Amino acid sequence: MLSVLFLLEIVSCNKSNTFKIFGEVPSRYATEGMKVYLSFDNDAPIDSTFIERGRFYFEGTYADSLSLRTAYITFESGSFDPLIIEKGNIYLRVPKYATGTPLNELFTHFRETLDSVRGVHHSNLYALREKGFAHEVGEKLLDSLYQEMQCEISKISIDFIAQHSNNLAGGLAFSELLRNSATILSTQEIDKLADILEPIINKNDVIKKQIERFKNRVNTSPGNKFVDFIGVNLTNEEVALSDYVGKGKYILLDFWASWCSSCRKVFPELLELQASQNPDKFQIVGVFVWDSREHLKKEYNTSPEAFPLIIDEMDNSTFTYGVHYLPEFILFDPKGNIVKRGLLDEGMKSLINKLVAD
Repeated sequence: MLSVLFLLEIVSCNKSNTFKIFGEVPSRYATEGMKVYLSFDNDAPIDSTFIERGRFYFEGTYADSLSLRTAYITFESGSFDPLIIEKGNIYLRVPKYATGTPLNELFTHFRETLDSVRGVHHSNLYALREKGFAHEVGEKLLDSLYQEMQCEISKISIDFIAQHSNNLAGGLAFSELLRNSATILSTQEIDKLADILEPIINKNDVIKKQIERFKNRVNTSPGNKFVDFIGVNLTNEEVALSDYVGKGKYILLDFWASWCSSCRKVFPELLELQASQNPDKFQIVGVFVWDSREHLKKEYNTSPEAFPLIIDEMDNSTFTYGVHYLPEFILFDPKGNIVKRGLLDEGMKSLINKLVAD
């Protein structure tokens, strides 16, 4: 499932600020006759239309350059890449970025620059793996290459934000930075960027929440104490993270959803990992997020039923821990301190084996 934010400006009656969205969608993303929705801030849709011959169309007006709101153009199959509402014709050719108006062209160029940086670094990593060097150079070098890429992306983003702090392109670049640079930037650096974007952020509750989410991720990085949250279990009884964490075992928290294919692929590894450890010293706990319980029963038949499950449909857990992607894993020590977070890679599994064996 694709998920992406569309930043729009508040609707007004000023005809001079009319925008038109011309959308094109290949059949692999949305089928003929499928309904398309336009909505603000995850609220109820404010407009809708249907796909006809692979196309859709929206038209509206906006108030001024600072009347900013987050919105989505949503299909049954998900949402797509960001666009900025401004006067003129906006073209969204899924899955490409939006074009047609000055700010959309500007932001698209920014995103394509980041894509180019990622492409070069990913090619280098793939080359190492294909030549069999990945194991030889070790996880530390691979991590350093990844950090190098993130630093380059952060520098490009910060420069772009500084140059465009008075418009939504800068605000949208800031949103991207918040989602992707929790391990690179400090809260102080984020606060400095937020200060220069203050007029934009003051009009945008979504960016405000992203800043909070970013800070939550920093505050739940390795070395920090766990932060509790509450959900329910399979029998709809209230259950808290503190029912498991800080109780004398190493706990591996697994954030997952039914629509996440990568989450499902890792289930066999989780079963194997749990079976290989002393159950008195190690336990995996699943957290079901960004999904509906109606999808859970079918999916849980293929997931590790031996693992305790916390169901969180309210985004409490992912907001508290600043989770931006699935699956994500967080390892806690027996006292409830965060040891490591990220993917279930060889580094994570090796660390678990070492800690539990000691």
